[in-house]
Amino acid sequence: MQAELEKRGGTILAISVDTPAENLQVVQSQKLGFRILSDQSRAVTSSYGLLHEGGGPDGGDIPVPAMLLLRSDASVTWKHVSKMVVDRVDPSDVVAAVRAL
Repeated sequence: MQAELEKRGGTILAISVDTPAENLQVVQSQKLGFRILSDQSRAVTSSYGLLHEGGGPDGGDIPVPAMLLLRSDASVTWKHVSKMVVDRVDPSDVVAAVRAL
């Protein structure tokens, strides 16, 4: 998936509400080939409509797992929004979406 995207001039970025230090630790421990950006304020998550208000164990707002393909202007060209935490998109669906761009 990453190679297919990079072949077309794209890049992978992950966004998490965790701290930058926590995100760096995940990148290093999992040997990820991409960065995880921190959205502790949930501003980015909210701007893409990916915030489950009151869905956290303490009643706080939590992000909804999702995968987005964005244009260079940050507009969404394709997305998969999980219905449950364990719901993840099949990588072949992402590759097909990238190839369709």
